[in-house]
Amino acid sequence: MIRHWLIALTLIIPALTFMGCGDGDNEPLPEVPEQPGNGGNENGGENEGDEDNGEPETPVTSGNSKILIAYFSRWGNTDYPADVDASTGASIQIRNGNKQGTTQIVAEYIQTTIGGDIHLIETSSRYPVSFDDVRDLNHSEMASNYLPALKSKIENMDDYDIVFVGYPVWATDAPQAIKSFLSQYDMTGKTVVPFCTHDGYGAGRSYTTVANAAPGSTARDGLALLASDVPTAENRVKEWLERVGVEREVISKTV
Repeated sequence: MIRHWLIALTLIIPALTFMGCGDGDNEPLPEVPEQPGNGGNENGGENEGDEDNGEPETPVTSGNSKILIAYFSRWGNTDYPADVDASTGASIQIRNGNKQGTTQIVAEYIQTTIGGDIHLIETSSRYPVSFDDVRDLNHSEMASNYLPALKSKIENMDDYDIVFVGYPVWATDAPQAIKSFLSQYDMTGKTVVPFCTHDGYGAGRSYTTVANAAPGSTARDGLALLASDVPTAENRVKEWLERVGVEREVISKTV
């Protein structure tokens, strides 16, 4: 009888262990969009020298606008092969015949509606092409609170009164590059407005992360858009901008 009980226990314990491991796997995974038109290298791999080389950030002079629309995406932060399959990326959109990332499109909706300067947040080190590698890297960065180095820095951030901060939701939070971007500046007295794209899990805790990374700023209500809704979401963006009370500016450019 004792032997029978021991056999039963050896069968039950592994099953319970497997069930427990599955509970933590329901986190949303990072977007894996295509490479922009002038992206990947010719041999389809990542460029050599992708690791942080310690070079100082390139200063970027702001425009005459009081509004900055800064966004992060793997679009422009990964070297994809030219023949990568666009249909497999939940965050890729085809707009006017061109591939774009969803977060970029939302940033452009905002600029079209209210003006302002638009800025892509780029990390010094490129993100891997592999979806699994990006997921693992993001989890590692979050666990260690690692802030990736950025390629450029807004030279005259003091000129901006309102800063929109856009990103894809990765593991229910903003990517570490967003925290890295905000940590470079004193946001005291500014209005910081988050917006994000996701694949069904919403904004998660990302709004709180953005607010905490910009102490002294005033937070406005954020906007979270399902990636598949982005192509038809321009009116939703306009309605949201009306609610948060941001008025249109005439001057706008890319910085």
